[in-house]
Amino acid sequence: MKCKNCGGEIRLEDMYCPYCGRPNEEAHRHAADMEHYRRDYQNTKQDVIERAGAQSRRAMRFAAIALLIVAIGANIILQMNSFSLIRALEDSRIKKNIPVYTAKMDKYLEEEDYLGFASFCYNKSLSVYDDPFKEYSIIYRVASNYRNAVMELMQLVNHSRYSDINHFAKYTSQYVQTFYEDLEPEKYTYYENYDTPFVQEHIEKMTEAMDSLCGAYLSMTPEEAKSLRNISTGSRLLLIEKGLEPYMAEQAGESQTSD
Repeated sequence: MKCKNCGGEIRLEDMYCPYCGRPNEEAHRHAADMEHYRRDYQNTKQDVIERAGAQSRRAMRFAAIALLIVAIGANIILQMNSFSLIRALEDSRIKKNIPVYTAKMDKYLEEEDYLGFASFCYNKSLSVYDDPFKEYSIIYRVASNYRNAVMELMQLVNHSRYSDINHFAKYTSQYVQTFYEDLEPEKYTYYENYDTPFVQEHIEKMTEAMDSLCGAYLSMTPEEAKSLRNISTGSRLLLIEKGLEPYMAEQAGESQTSD
């Protein structure tokens, strides 16, 4: 290009004419344009970096949330499938052993071992409210209440090892109460085999055994113990609490002696 002042040949990069020394307007304009371009480029580059970083962080957060949701969903599905698998294995195990389990249950009942019967059904996860063990459902229900009450009563022998006899007596009373309350026929309206001799025979035997235990552990007369199945809830509670009083008094005396 030519210098507008002297006509000498100059380059775009020459800020001044090498011949006459006048400023090269095109060079100055080009330099300004390049500086402007450089600033725009740097600003755009920084903006892109910041936007990309923000988007990347958002993307990472979204990815982390998505992975967490997937993991939770997978865990739920796994647990559901795991429960189903365990239940299927349990059902398969029970079906294969129906004759063995039935014989074992009958043996417990024949020996009037109702504690063993209730524990066996529970430990084997037997669904006694469905076939093929449905005929044992009522006996199991009563036997479970019997087992709970017996376990509490028998611990009265070692009651001194309990720091709070009142708390212990409360649960003993509740379990004994539940056993007798659950003998009421209306509780079994929806059961088909409640009135069968097989069921009634074992209910009666468990009730007699519970009467004897109440006489032994709660100092009741045979008449008082036998009346527990027929009297009101309030009257029954009074008899039970009366039987627990000696244990509570004994621990209170032991506490005073140690003090």
